[in-house]
Amino acid sequence: MDRYLARSIAIPLFGTLVLAAMLLVLDKMLRLFDFVVNTGGPVSVVWRMLANLLPEYFSLGIPIGLLLGILLAFRKLALSSELDALRGIGVGFGRLLRVPYMYAGVLMVLNATIVGYLQPYAHYKYEGLRFDLRSGALGASIRVGEFNHIGKKLTLRIDKSEEHGTRLRGIFVSAEDTKGGSVASDGAGGNVSIPSSTVMASGTPLIASDVASLPEVVGRDGTSGVLVKAGDVQGFAAAIVALLADPHRRAAMSETARARAVEKFSWAATAEATARVYRRAIDAHQRRKEYQPC
Repeated sequence: MDRYLARSIAIPLFGTLVLAAMLLVLDKMLRLFDFVVNTGGPVSVVWRMLANLLPEYFSLGIPIGLLLGILLAFRKLALSSELDALRGIGVGFGRLLRVPYMYAGVLMVLNATIVGYLQPYAHYKYEGLRFDLRSGALGASIRVGEFNHIGKKLTLRIDKSEEHGTRLRGIFVSAEDTKGGSVASDGAGGNVSIPSSTVMASGTPLIASDVASLPEVVGRDGTSGVLVKAGDVQGFAAAIVALLADPHRRAAMSETARARAVEKFSWAATAEATARVYRRAIDAHQRRKEYQPC
């Protein structure tokens, strides 16, 4: 009797689970395809995102499937008069509910495991894939004005894109070698000095164009960073290769760049420099008032 009742509950239970998961997946699939296409990412990532949504869908479908399975199993017993026969031979409702209780206990533990462990982990992976799509790490298009992480060792930022992406301005590139060292480079443009000071503060050796305020930020002595003539592609390539091949120079440049950034471009240094400018302006104004003839 227990096996018969367990089989009667299992068929609608698993059928409901599969049907509910399919309906939810189909509904989400269309929106995910639209999202991935709009971000320019690979279509194959949709299946990975859907797989990470399955724990959430199963956690919703298990209680519903168990309820429908029990209701349909007892409805079958009632319509076929099997319930009356069982009651006639002295089988009570407590005995009949033993199998549903066993199902409820096992599925309760399973659902608690899904909700407490699998679902948070899958949600984290799902959000990670969404972030990678937006940032371009999965082969998506480069976003202008954002830091695009391409793989694990390359970061790219484009300030401005012209002529359908054939001309790029304000290029920032940061690359890491196999030994854990890193090199950053700024392309031509007058509005990249803030990222340069940020890179220096992080202790990353910097290669920059000698335009606009970049020489003032990096320094012209070559100890805090390397300045290359704007547009000199071979010079940039040679500077990058030279730094990657010289770990001692990178280490020394890293320390000097960090010290220069803290000394000249930290919030404290900026506030002090601003205060000095205001003090000089106030002093000059007071001197003019003192020497002003009556």
